[in-house]
Amino acid sequence: MARWTRIPQPYRHHHALEFIRSREPAWYQGHSFTFAVVAPDPDTGDDRYAGAVELFGIGGPPTAEVGYGLASWARGRGIGSTAVRLLLTWGFDTLGLEVVHWRAGVGNWPSRRLSSAVGFTIEGT
Repeated sequence: MARWTRIPQPYRHHHALEFIRSREPAWYQGHSFTFAVVAPDPDTGDDRYAGAVELFGIGGPPTAEVGYGLASWARGRGIGSTAVRLLLTWGFDTLGLEVVHWRAGVGNWPSRRLSSAVGFTIEGT
């Protein structure tokens, strides 16, 4: 996941605090919503943090972008597509969004597969 994002490596506690502080104004203003994804650990069956999904850049006209990231253990199990479908349904039904955009770096095939699975139309490279 770190390959396709700007997540510092190694990720320290102060990085988490900086992330929250940088997102907080948009959260309070309703321009961004980030949700943790929790799923059963395949080894223990206990709920475990699996990643996050986000709608951001929300404004007028009622559009947004979607972002997501999953831990390696959670990929290929339908967890990401389920989380993104739930997020999109919430965004359209509750927030009144009309358009949601997805984008990723060229070569990010896992993200492209997930976006196709949930119904995004691929444009461009």
